[in-house]
Amino acid sequence: MAHIANGRDTGNGISLIRVNITNSSQSNMLILQESYTDQTTSFVIYALVDIVTMNVVLNG
Repeated sequence: MAHIANGRDTGNGISLIRVNITNSSQSNMLILQESYTDQTTSFVIYALVDIVTMNVVLNG
């Protein structure tokens, strides 16, 4: 859904990914993911977030 660059490397950033699950009880989930790399380390951190909670965060 969205990608925000973070840092000098183009791969570093924060992404908001919509989850497509056939189970209707979890169809309102998003993945919030941060990825980062430099000369010494790389990491990917992610968390499942429901759409209602993400809307609250985005709207302040």
